[in-house]
Amino acid sequence: NIGPTSAAFAKAAVESDVVAHFESIVERWCNQTEHMLEERQPPAKDAEDVGPDSEFEFWRGRMAKFNNVAEQLKKPIAR
Repeated sequence: NIGPTSAAFAKAAVESDVVAHFESIVERWCNQTEHMLEERQPPAKDAEDVGPDSEFEFWRGRMAKFNNVAEQLKKPIAR
């Protein structure tokens, strides 16, 4: 467990297994974020259920995902 101090961070930064572990976490998080950004586009204009409600639901879901990412970044563990 790494304490939230500069000394603890400096010590962890020279331990290759710790660095590799955190690199993999950041890489996985980046991949998940990229995947989220690439997810489906708004409903196609020729779909049966196209209308303001489906468009609204798409953007509401998109906003919820972005808010979730923003909230994760605000947590002390992400710093």
